[in-house]
Amino acid sequence: MPVANAGGTNQLFVLARTAGDPMSLLPDVRRIVRELDPNQPIYAIQTLEEATRASVFEQRLTLILLQIFAAIALSLACVGVYGMVSYAVSSRSKEIGIRMALGADRAGVIRLVLKQSLFLVAIGTAIGLAGSLALGRFVESLLFGTTPTDPLALLSVVMLLGLVALIAGYLPARRAGRLDPARALRMD
Repeated sequence: MPVANAGGTNQLFVLARTAGDPMSLLPDVRRIVRELDPNQPIYAIQTLEEATRASVFEQRLTLILLQIFAAIALSLACVGVYGMVSYAVSSRSKEIGIRMALGADRAGVIRLVLKQSLFLVAIGTAIGLAGSLALGRFVESLLFGTTPTDPLALLSVVMLLGLVALIAGYLPARRAGRLDPARALRMD
């Protein structure tokens, strides 16, 4: 490219295409540039792959950090859902004892507790999805190959949190279903 067409920049680049190792051409390229202009400095020699890798390094680092923070957020959400549902079920031991004393069977108690737990989680999931869709446009510039409204990603998170809520509701409900009604009534 003629210097006049370089657009006012003081950096000029030489691109050399080769079928073999690009660094093997380096002595010849240096020699040709010196023949054209002996005062021209030659620096920052790299392959096109290295230049491309260096140019996307910042975006890759941002993406990796975003993935790490997303995994931490998802883990915290799972722990929070489990803790909330587990506590809500455990705090109802007296109620469950009364139901069982009045003749409710164990399976019926577990179904009731799971239904109520999953209802609360469904409300929280709906609010979370609405917030995700509303605020997703702020992180859209950081996403590559997906969108903030990607149905597969949103469905995966909803299914994971639903599974965590199911387990979180089932384990304490099963424990409460095994309790002796008299003992459950004495618990506080």
